[in-house]
Amino acid sequence: MKRIKALILFLLLISTSELFSQGIWSIYLFGKNETPWTWVTFIAVIIIFVLLFTITSITAVFWKSGVARRLLKHSKTDSLWEVKKLESNAKNIFLSIQYAIKNNNLLSINQIVTSEIYDQLCCNTNKQLENEEAKKIKRVDVDILELIGIEDFKIDSCDKYSAYIEGIVTYFETNNSNKKPTSKKEKLKEEFSYIYQFIRVSNEWKLDAISDSVKLKDVYNSKIWVEK
Repeated sequence: MKRIKALILFLLLISTSELFSQGIWSIYLFGKNETPWTWVTFIAVIIIFVLLFTITSITAVFWKSGVARRLLKHSKTDSLWEVKKLESNAKNIFLSIQYAIKNNNLLSINQIVTSEIYDQLCCNTNKQLENEEAKKIKRVDVDILELIGIEDFKIDSCDKYSAYIEGIVTYFETNNSNKKPTSKKEKLKEEFSYIYQFIRVSNEWKLDAISDSVKLKDVYNSKIWVEK
């Protein structure tokens, strides 16, 4: 849906631009062997817009993931940096957090997140409950999980990595009076995207930061490097 809206906006922008009008007129001029440069410029602008449109956050995610995987494959790192382990850890912690929120049992995750993140999650959850905004999660589906950042230092305690997580959460809007799921008509699905950043603590990875509503710049800002 987001891409359809972006495409419509793109077409409206192009069709109402001065360059578009000049480009259409230059087709006629080009047919009469007159100056074709306006049309050439118009085509160049179209190509640039198409490239910008295709460089979405997802495109950047897969590009960064490929770079991170290749770097880890050719670097002499310890077993904690195995790609499958990093992805599995990110997914397990993400799902653990979602179900801890669902069951109102955040204490169950205090060993896999830093104290700052634990306090932040508790604060957010309590605010939702106080404002009667909490919703009953039924299911969480992770569609995309890719490594987009790795920072491997010589000092292990400084190590970090980031994972992009995207999917759909299905939940029921709760009834404010009894906090129970209401009719099936109120069943909702929402898309989500997060960047989870992990730090190395005593040879374990703990969640240290959460970014939601991920934008293209957030993906590009994730660092990928190994200290020699």
